[in-house]
Amino acid sequence: MQQQFSDDAPLLICIESSGTTCGIALARAHTIIAELAFFERHVHDRLMAQSCGFLCDALGVRVDELQAVAVSAGPGSFTGLRIGAALAKALCFPDDFSQAPSNTAPRLIAVPTLQAVAYTACDAARLVAANHITAVIPSHKNLVYAQSFDTNGNPLDSVRLIEFEKVLEHSSEGGFYCGSAFAGREPEFRTLPHLTTLKPDCIARLGWRQYERGEFADAMTFAPLYGQEFVPKV
Repeated sequence: MQQQFSDDAPLLICIESSGTTCGIALARAHTIIAELAFFERHVHDRLMAQSCGFLCDALGVRVDELQAVAVSAGPGSFTGLRIGAALAKALCFPDDFSQAPSNTAPRLIAVPTLQAVAYTACDAARLVAANHITAVIPSHKNLVYAQSFDTNGNPLDSVRLIEFEKVLEHSSEGGFYCGSAFAGREPEFRTLPHLTTLKPDCIARLGWRQYERGEFADAMTFAPLYGQEFVPKV
């Protein structure tokens, strides 16, 4: 059933840039009203801000009409997270970019990436009577970021950087899996194809819950959770 909302319900713009996906969504309260995503590598720097501008222009939305900016806060790609954070900060500051007065500038919501994936998988996990959810996204080589959650999307442990083969060793029986590390490997794990692609609607879902709870970040000091030290590629 289509959720109903009033025109004065909170309006959020949601940014996903932690991995391969470069995506923007507009949400009116808990309902996605527009989403634009690209699933090609290395396009974030060219398309992220442009996609944000396109969606807002297409729907006639001004930055000063936004109540919040929800951004994928990591862990994930160093470059992708920095691009998403830079755009989110720009939208939250009353400057020439946002053209928003200080009293109407949107608030920043830092959405933990793995928790956003797990929160999207909650309904499916409860349907199969799973006792926990393990969200896993790629890092580099054979390493992945992993974290476990209860079936309401609440963290059970902290983010781990481990080898992919050890994911099952760190997860007890009765678990449900989600995250882009399982893309193309769904038959091997207890997961579903639509839960192995990270899209901006995942950020919007958890972002709205954080908005309702008043869980805002300081746009001035916010920094993504990288999960490991940055090592430049040679």
